[in-house]
Parts: sequence; structure tokens; C-alpha cells
Amino acid sequence: MKILLLAFISLTINCFSSLQAQVSSVVNVSMYALNIGEEMNTVTLNDPVSMGFRNDFEAIEGGPYYNDEWLKGRVVLKSGQVVGSEWLFKYNTFQDELHIQLKSGNVKIPVKEQIQSFMIEKDGKQHYFVNSAQTGIVEKEDNVFFEVLHSERFTLLKKSSKHYGELESDEFYCSTCNNTPFSFFFVSEKYYVKDRKGKFKSLKLTKKSISNALPKSQYLFINSYWKKNRNKMKTEQGLLDLLQHIE
Repeated sequence: MKILLLAFISLTINCFSSLQAQVSSVVNVSMYALNIGEEMNTVTLNDPVSMGFRNDFEAIEGGPYYNDEWLKGRVVLKSGQVVGSEWLFKYNTFQDELHIQLKSGNVKIPVKEQIQSFMIEKDGKQHYFVNSAQTGIVEKEDNVFFEVLHSERFTLLKKSSKHYGELESDEFYCSTCNNTPFSFFFVSEKYYVKDRKGKFKSLKLTKKSISNALPKSQYLFINSYWKKNRNKMKTEQGLLDLLQHIE
């Protein structure tokens, strides 16, 4: 499997393959520390309910998570240290929070300001997410997470967000709703590509947007490639295939 290299943060695959340290609790149950020699780097873990997470979210159609199952992964702190070898992870894209299941089974939420990036192993692949503070991209909130879809000559990021919605029972047919609103989550996605100056540009899955975001020297190739692959070019995979061909 091809490893994604995050050029804009000082993270390499060696951080994961050489991880030797063990995570242990200090002070109280809401604080954990990674001990490496004489250094100690801490990550604060909060209770999900105190962070506004509702216990009924998981029962709502669509769910709030990027991954519904607890999966293995790692967290890279802003100090550059790696934690989480004994934790399991869910990424809540509704509230943009990383949920952690500790070895004890307790679920906690780390403070986002302390996280540089994280990785979740899903479907046999390692999926990397980076804190917006590392990218220069301005969102409505600070310290949101972007998935790294591609990182070679061009870096492609995706912001996937889930939103909560309701439909009144008279707006649709539902034999089991008992005249109560139907609750659901739906997804919105935004893409960003890094230009030669190291700045990220927003990107839509249209030929015009892609042509404007990528170097002008690639215009003829993009136009030709789009004509040959018109059916898939308005998809995320089509954009990834295009970037692979340009590389």
C-alpha cells in the first residue's frame, strides 16, 4: 500500500513503525501521558456528554461518524509525539471530534488544539487526517480536521461534514414514526488542492474548477482527460485518477 506523506507537517511513517512507548494515566482519569526518556507530552481527554454528544446520535439515520466501528489508529500531538497504540477510534464528522475508546472501555474526546494529525485504519487502508492549523485553510471554526486524499506533487484534502436534519411526518411516508419528526444525518464535502506557492485552493468536481485550481500548464491535458473520462470526472475517484496521471 502506498503511504501518504504529509509534506506540510513533520510526520513520517517512521513515527508509526518505530513507536515503542506505552500510554499510562497520570494525575487523574481524564489525563494521559506519553513517556519518552525524560520528556512527557500530555493530551487532555474529555467526557463525550460534557462536549455536547447526545446518546441517541448513533440511532439516527446516517449516524454522526466517518467510521461506525471502533478501529485502530494513532494520534500525533503537536509536539510531534505519537499516542494511541492501545486505543480504538471513531471520527465524529458531525461535531468534528475524534472519539477514543480506551483500553478500559471508557470513551473520551481529546482536545483538538493538542492534535496535529491522526490516522484510522479502515478497509485495509490507513486514512490520514490533519488539523486545519497545519494547512492555513480558514474554516468557520479553528482546529477542524481534513482527510489527506493525495500527497505527492499535488496535495488534495477533503473536509467531510455531517449535518443533522429533521422532516415532519406529513412531509414523507413513515409507518412507524407516530407523527414524530424523522431525524437523519446527511453529508457535505469540500476539496482543497495545494498550489505551487504552498497555498490551498478550494476545488469543486467540475472541469472549470479543477482547471483553475491546477497549474495552467496542465489545461490541455485536463481538457483531453476530461473528454475521455467524462462519466467519472465528477467523482472523487475521477479527480484522484487525474492527479495520478498528472504526477
